[in-house]
Amino acid sequence: MQYVQNLSDAEEITQDVFLAAHKALDKFRNESNHGTWLYRITINKSLDFLKAKKME
Repeated sequence: MQYVQNLSDAEEITQDVFLAAHKALDKFRNESNHGTWLYRITINKSLDFLKAKKME
């Protein structure tokens, strides 16, 4: 919500984050904890969403 300021957009990003995390789970190298890894995916997906929205 901090990045997109819209509940429906935040929900969409949340779905994208968990789908991406599920697909990439086998690539997780245990160099950080899962929370940090998931947080980074969330930030990246949020920024990607904002960039795409800016291009519209």
